[in-house]
Amino acid sequence: IHQQMGGLRSCMGLTGCGTIDELRTKAEFVRIS
Repeated sequence: IHQQMGGLRSCMGLTGCGTIDELRTKAEFVRIS
């Protein structure tokens, strides 16, 4: 659970989202090959 929370915090910080709802609307999947 702690690792998942840390990953979520990191993701939200990188995308500039303050809430999970904002993350859902702003998140964009980018494929890297």
